[in-house]
Amino acid sequence: MMTYRSIYFLSILFIATIVPYLAGDAQPQKQPAVGEVISPAQFTRKQVGGGKAVIEIMKEGKAAFIGRLTLAPNGSVPQHRDPTEEYLIVQSGKGELTLDGIIHVVKPGDVIYMPAKAEVSFKNGSEPFVALQIFAGPSSARKYDRWAPVTQSSKP
Repeated sequence: MMTYRSIYFLSILFIATIVPYLAGDAQPQKQPAVGEVISPAQFTRKQVGGGKAVIEIMKEGKAAFIGRLTLAPNGSVPQHRDPTEEYLIVQSGKGELTLDGIIHVVKPGDVIYMPAKAEVSFKNGSEPFVALQIFAGPSSARKYDRWAPVTQSSKP
């Protein structure tokens, strides 16, 4: 037999669980992330400046982005600010990174950390510059949406 307390408790439970769905405020159940192995053939390649800069988008998730950035010899990245933290792991080439007004000479093996909204620019040396690029959040990678796809005929 249901008591007044049982009916009251069930009413509260009903209101707490059903009303958000009726109001459109309910959050859908989140599906767990599924791991994957991605081969280089699956990377999306984009370019700007006729191939002076190329990004290989390796993976873009909900909370991070990883790609391989290649800059042509003597190329540059204009002064800018990204909304998320950024890391570069220099694989080859050398150049001058200006980070919040301080010039750093970077070379293979260096790990570069740029806080969110840091003021950054880069001048490449005489060799191609290649670095793994990691954003702590995919919003900074939106700039690559405007870059052109790399096609077989456009590969350097």
